[in-house]
Amino acid sequence: MVSKLELSPFSTVLDPACGSGHFIEACIAQIKERLLAVGDNEINAAQRAISQVWGNDIDPFAVLLSTIRITFLGDGEQIRKRTTIKNTDILKLPVFNGVIESSCFDYIIGNPPYGKRISPEDKKLYQKIYRDQASVFGYKISGNDLYGYFLANAIRGVKNRGRICFLISDTFLSLRSHTTLRRLILDTCMINEIVLAPINLFRPINVSRTCIMTLTKHLCEHGYNRKGSEWKNKSNCICAACQDRRKNQIRLVDRLQSESEYLNPTTVQFIQQEEYEHIMGNPFWINVPRKFVQIMQMQEIQNGWKYEELRTHIDGGEGISTGDNHSHVAVIRGSHLWEKLQGGKKIKKYRIYNPEKIINLSAVDEKTLDDYRFNGIPGYQFLVPFVKGSSCQYWGDEGWFIDWSTHSVGQIKDRAYRSRGRKAVFRNPRLYFKRGLITDAHHGILKASLVEYSIPAGNTNLLIGLDIETEFLLGFLNSKVASYFLGKLINTSFGGMSGHATPEDIKRLPVCLPTNEKTSREFHLIKYHVIQKVTDIIALLKKAPEADYSVIQHQIDTLIFKWFSFNEAEKKVIDNYLNQMDEEKSRY
Repeated sequence: MVSKLELSPFSTVLDPACGSGHFIEACIAQIKERLLAVGDNEINAAQRAISQVWGNDIDPFAVLLSTIRITFLGDGEQIRKRTTIKNTDILKLPVFNGVIESSCFDYIIGNPPYGKRISPEDKKLYQKIYRDQASVFGYKISGNDLYGYFLANAIRGVKNRGRICFLISDTFLSLRSHTTLRRLILDTCMINEIVLAPINLFRPINVSRTCIMTLTKHLCEHGYNRKGSEWKNKSNCICAACQDRRKNQIRLVDRLQSESEYLNPTTVQFIQQEEYEHIMGNPFWINVPRKFVQIMQMQEIQNGWKYEELRTHIDGGEGISTGDNHSHVAVIRGSHLWEKLQGGKKIKKYRIYNPEKIINLSAVDEKTLDDYRFNGIPGYQFLVPFVKGSSCQYWGDEGWFIDWSTHSVGQIKDRAYRSRGRKAVFRNPRLYFKRGLITDAHHGILKASLVEYSIPAGNTNLLIGLDIETEFLLGFLNSKVASYFLGKLINTSFGGMSGHATPEDIKRLPVCLPTNEKTSREFHLIKYHVIQKVTDIIALLKKAPEADYSVIQHQIDTLIFKWFSFNEAEKKVIDNYLNQMDEEKSRY
């Protein structure tokens, strides 16, 4: 990463979250080498290099470690006088090293924190600094990820034509919550390189996937609208700086398997920066074939077919959070789940009921069901299936139930109201007891399972087909194509070990729809065969939950490939991605 900066003898460098000082030490060493090369002596070169490299950390112990580290690189008394390592929350400072907002450092490098909880007080302050009032060049940065604020702060704090190199979570590459951050990067920087780091980089600590991004600040010659209302004008600006950014060739390095591949990566791609300008939401895709990009742009690729987002063809959302599972979630005595939990402490967390408490809702009319959805079930029987998320495809009985009596539902509603949705959430009741499917996302594979007359739990997606049959949706969402588009193009964090695909992610999946009589017949035939095979799998799993349906699944994948008109090379790209997900899973 230090080599990406191309440091000179006179460079000034900042690590805004320096930790124990590894980046600081490496930068000092390289600047010292440059100074020695131009004739400086050993002592002066060390002292000058130390004075040109700054560090900052919110943790005083980390600052102490960094100070001790560089003490061994030069005269300790001189280091204490310069105090180039500070103990502050740099995200809250409009001033650092006496310079306001920008034009402070030649280079900024580091590994800022991600996945760290932000206190409500700090979250409010960061939003005030980066979104509501100050913003960064008029771009209002929001979200709960600290690294987004660090990256925006670095763009503000580095000199024009200066360089930034950060090791950060790769979730910002595609998540919608980081759209403004990506727009800020495109409109203020030339992207030199994005490297997808090895999946196990921080093992044994289980953190999200990471990437190394190198940027060169390259500001528009006409300035920026501080109100942030004219971002797209930078895509059309004809000043030399904006044209340079658009014509810039980005070096993209696909996921490395090990650290030994940094110098000789196996998959390298170059793309002109303006390519990212033409994609909705400006996601930074890496090693994605042109046809897949066109599909996500919802362009007509083949005569008689058009591509749309799935959103207009499904309804759905996340489910309920009780705020007190011990009072509301139940296990049936004698069930497989009851037997599984026996002998452990987990069994004490839930209510235990006899099967007689389960109500069969299949014979209940729709008007009564609608009342049950919102108000609960009166009478003796009040337990209904509670779907807490399933790793099953097509069909699976988890065995959880929820007390849906009028008294229990009233308690959940009251808790949700009093906590303002923090401890309990009564969400999307229109979806309760509907026949649909739930989705689960782990290890880069999307799985969908059929549910009926159930209540979905919080962070569990329940989706209902509007004009597309549920069984066809099951086949599509369990296919290789859906997993590839979701994990590679829509939500890169989904490819991690515990990714969660939200209903919004699922709605962004592309579907291929016919536009004439010929393609309508083809689509009808594909749907018919997929539905038949999905029906066969569900019947098989209901008889034997551990049954092997891999042959039928392969047939479904073949039909979905045909639906999207993918050739052998495009199928291989998808297969290679999923094989990579399997390899990453095995490492954990």
